[in-house]
Amino acid sequence: MANKGLFASAVARLLQPRPDAVNREGAPAYAYGPEHKLAQLAATGTLADNFYGSAETQLADVLAAAKATDPYFVAQAAIYARQSGAMKDMPALLAAYLTVADPDLAIPVFDRVIDNGRML
Repeated sequence: MANKGLFASAVARLLQPRPDAVNREGAPAYAYGPEHKLAQLAATGTLADNFYGSAETQLADVLAAAKATDPYFVAQAAIYARQSGAMKDMPALLAAYLTVADPDLAIPVFDRVIDNGRML
């Protein structure tokens, strides 16, 4: 297979998007929009310490992303994360967030997300 770094054209190098953020390791990265970030955290976030970050950092990230998006999207992300992603803590957190952000929307979301007494 051809080495893309060796055989890339000058035009392709110019058209390649430049990293616009820095990840927790300090390496160049691409920033996500708030909806993308919320969807990713809802589907994969565990609210636990990991190699690159702490649980507190992840909690702050998900709350900041939720505040920056529409409550309806937050509701969709919570339902998707619970029903399709088999997540528990993150959908429960998003349902709790909705009780403040949009109490009317929180009721149907609660019914679809909280399906186990241990989630309370």
